[in-house]
Amino acid sequence: MSAAFATALEGVLLHAVAALEAEDAGTTADALTAYNSAWCALTCAVELHGGPDGTGLHELVRETCRALLDTYRLRFEPGGDGGDFVDETTMEVLRQCQRHVAPGGSLDELAGLGNIKQELRMALLLPLRMPHLFTGIRHPPRNFLLHGPPGTGKTMLVERIASETGAALLVLTPGAILSKWAGESEKQLRAVFTAAACMGRPCIVFMDEVDSLGSARGSGDDPMSRRLLNELLVHMSLLAGQQHQQGQQRQQQPQKPQQLPRPGARGAPAGQSQATNPADSGAGNAVYVFAATNRIQDCDPALLRRFDRRIAVPLPDAAARQAFLQGVLEQPELAGHMLTPDHVLKLTELTAGYSGSDLSQLCREAAMQPLRELLERQLVDLAAMQQQGSWPRCGGSCTAPGAPGEESHSDIRALAMEDFEEVMLTTRTAAADASVC
Repeated sequence: MSAAFATALEGVLLHAVAALEAEDAGTTADALTAYNSAWCALTCAVELHGGPDGTGLHELVRETCRALLDTYRLRFEPGGDGGDFVDETTMEVLRQCQRHVAPGGSLDELAGLGNIKQELRMALLLPLRMPHLFTGIRHPPRNFLLHGPPGTGKTMLVERIASETGAALLVLTPGAILSKWAGESEKQLRAVFTAAACMGRPCIVFMDEVDSLGSARGSGDDPMSRRLLNELLVHMSLLAGQQHQQGQQRQQQPQKPQQLPRPGARGAPAGQSQATNPADSGAGNAVYVFAATNRIQDCDPALLRRFDRRIAVPLPDAAARQAFLQGVLEQPELAGHMLTPDHVLKLTELTAGYSGSDLSQLCREAAMQPLRELLERQLVDLAAMQQQGSWPRCGGSCTAPGAPGEESHSDIRALAMEDFEEVMLTTRTAAADASVC
């Protein structure tokens, strides 16, 4: 093997490693692109150093290269292990819609919402682990609508359940599917659902602010908006029908429960092939549709009917607000704070009507109060040193002993109850201006 051919193979290896890392990270579009690059690089290397048929290479090297080419091609070509959806439109949709889901997340990271978290686990986790139990009339829901005031954690619920189940997450935004060309928007939307069904693992299609995509229809609506809504309704109905059909097939042909692959794992168990047809896919690559809105009254009635579960996400109650505040005060940056349990209870009462986002903003602004005082003292000291002419003249980031800039966390005073009270006087909650859905 020549040195030039060995160098070319090193480049192929880099593309292959990048593809595997992208698969582990869940970025399907990047993985397919890397496999395509590896195939092209290996093809060029074989033709350059071994001729069009590779006859100039050793037999073992030639056969190994052919096997690698077949492997790479099956990963990105239509009909291969990468799925029958890998066309240019779907690749672009995946790049725009797929979101990275950090592994190891859990719904328990969110304060409160106990009943909602339990319902989501019953609807997603149990059917994935024990699909043989959810047949017939017990088939689990697939379409969920989360509605409620802004800032109550609807989007965070979807992100955490995707992380807990190991599902892929496709965020359906108007910018990713809308096009000025007639028929292209419907094509983009169809590509999203096709890609979700062929992921090879559970997938969640999330539509935030769904009222912008599925607003109530009227006599003066834009024809393109009507066609797009009709396409969305058709795909949601198909998901429900396919799932019901799969449940009937499992009920008519009872099988011994099998061990499902770990959600998010690459490939399939030995002896099993991944399903690429959405109608033949099972619980291991189920597609779930989640939508969120704070204006459910603006959604089209036909769209609301397609959601199996419409879950109201309310403002946090007193117990949830108290747990949130205690969790914030336990952060290392606020160690040594001066708030007592009575102060936490008082804050819990004062923050009635606050959303989770409002509470987060309140704690952030209160934690900044001591830092602002420190910065004000620095500015005063700096002005005094400049008037006295004692400020050192040096280039770059030079700091004199005792000059502003040497403060540490110990120089910041402890957080106090007065900081929260001062912030509450100058801020207004987002939930105060929103109509409760």
